[in-house]
Amino acid sequence: IGDITSKFTGSFEGLGHTINHLSINRSSSDNQGLFGVILGSTIKNVGLTSVTVSGKISVGGLIGYAIFPTPSVVQYTYVTGSISGTMHNVGGLVGNSSYMKLSNSYSTANVTGSSNVGGLVGQFVNGTISNSYAAGQVSGGSSIGGFAGVFNSVTATNTYATGQVTGT
Repeated sequence: IGDITSKFTGSFEGLGHTINHLSINRSSSDNQGLFGVILGSTIKNVGLTSVTVSGKISVGGLIGYAIFPTPSVVQYTYVTGSISGTMHNVGGLVGNSSYMKLSNSYSTANVTGSSNVGGLVGQFVNGTISNSYAAGQVSGGSSIGGFAGVFNSVTATNTYATGQVTGT
């Protein structure tokens, strides 16, 4: 839902529902996830289970890329399964966020990529995160983290990661 030319700018209320077995196999395409590119959106109360998502750059289970300048709000969301990117900005929940308010969310997905790879968010710049965690295995090359691969100008409270991390 949404891409770089036609961003998702609305609200999505999942009402506590779960989407099971989402499969996206676009290893040569950027901005992959249930929501490809969002801008100033609100996404809440939805879970994704047993997902398999693959892409190139900015790949996440729920969101590929949350772009600047208007912040998006993501609350009460989760992802389980497997997320992979052939390049950078790969995360269990969000691949790349340049401005987001994220809370009460988690990922237990296993995540792989080359750089900027994180259990919850691959690259997170400018925003806030609270009451969230990552528990999946994370592997890749450089800038690899259990929670986030790159974390810059972000205020984080009550967040943690427990998954195994392997990187070069």
